[in-house]
Amino acid sequence: MSNPESGTSMDLLNPGPESVQTVETGSASKPEAVALPAPGPGSVTEALANFSSQPATEPVAKPETEPAIEASTQPESKPMIEQFSPGQLALIEKMVEAKVKEKVDSMSLSSAQHQEAKAMLATKEFALFAGTSHPDLARKIADELHIQLGDIEILKFDCGEQSVRIAESVRGKTLFMFQTCRKQHVYEDLDLLYKMSDAAINGDSGRRIAVVPYLGDMREDKSTDRGPISTRVVANNLEGNGYTCLITSLLHAPQIQGNYKMTVYNVIPYKLFADFVRNQLEGVDPKKIMVVATDAGGEKGAKVFAKELNMGIEKNVAIIIKERYAKNKSRIVGLLGDVTGKICYIIDDIFDTGGSVRNAAEYVMSHGAAEVHLIVTHFVASRNAMENLEAAKFKSILTTDTLPLDEEKPIKGLVRLSMAHLFADLMGKIAGIRSDKAPQKKQSNFTDGAGI
Repeated sequence: MSNPESGTSMDLLNPGPESVQTVETGSASKPEAVALPAPGPGSVTEALANFSSQPATEPVAKPETEPAIEASTQPESKPMIEQFSPGQLALIEKMVEAKVKEKVDSMSLSSAQHQEAKAMLATKEFALFAGTSHPDLARKIADELHIQLGDIEILKFDCGEQSVRIAESVRGKTLFMFQTCRKQHVYEDLDLLYKMSDAAINGDSGRRIAVVPYLGDMREDKSTDRGPISTRVVANNLEGNGYTCLITSLLHAPQIQGNYKMTVYNVIPYKLFADFVRNQLEGVDPKKIMVVATDAGGEKGAKVFAKELNMGIEKNVAIIIKERYAKNKSRIVGLLGDVTGKICYIIDDIFDTGGSVRNAAEYVMSHGAAEVHLIVTHFVASRNAMENLEAAKFKSILTTDTLPLDEEKPIKGLVRLSMAHLFADLMGKIAGIRSDKAPQKKQSNFTDGAGI
């Protein structure tokens, strides 16, 4: 048998001509040779038995020594798989996988069953490893992809240093390295992310893709007063440590992607928020709804969210005009838009100390808003954030799970929407186990800068 594509001969399956075993007997002056079939296991005994049962044509003198039996020239039988070279085995494995994939595609399965079957077939080609920052979200993404998290060992020394070891083979695989940036642990979490990539390089992996739901150091995207461009520092470290792609969520500013040479996927959750809010507003007059941006920089995001609501309120957007006079400190100087009697949804990307959203809530309420809700993607909640949140008296707070929630007390009105399926969908497309069709124009889960 030969492979028509590669021309590689596979005649190892067909043994060559039978070799002949010779048994010599008779006197030294007149030996008689009898040809017997080549032996398998135990065939020598059978050959001798057959020979002894044959009639003698003339007297045979007893040999001075035992009959000599020449060693067989046929190699000892081996299992079939050992008869192929490594190259032939790899080729056969690919042919079998292709046939299995073709069979799966032709089977009458549901969409979820197809995804699960393809994920099982693709586990040899990609893997997902999780750092220490947000194991819950990592497990949810793995469940969405129908895979197990990769085996990784992370050791933290008493002095604060970290060590990483990937405890399984990753040779040639596409690896997704998951790690978010928690408050007070941003640089620790980034350091672990860098080391995870270096460990994968030493394991001879294929592509290494960083999955960072909340990317730290996003707010310094330009140099001021001889300061650093922190977004560029992070980009250089990720690329310098071997990452070939970045998946993150709602960058603080779209131009941050310009710091990277590699592809950056910026997953946007506005459609996720809009689907939830639309259900909450069923039966409400759309004219009574107003989306409020916390500053001029958030105007575009507010308009996208208003459009995603699909309630005809694309123009119902108000903008808070404010000025910052110190880090994490600002004051409101005006409002563009009429919020009188409106149900206001204040939308922002990061909830850190909470000062901005508290000031915005109090300002729109003082201008006649009927009620105020808060929508934020990254719920950092540092320092006195909980005090500001309580003082703002939001009727509801909508956020995502890009960061772990470490508050001991339950937060009144807080709803967390998981982004696991958004990340899993994108990762599945990159890994080749989900459909890679062009995104519909009505959806905005991904930025224009890095389409699917």
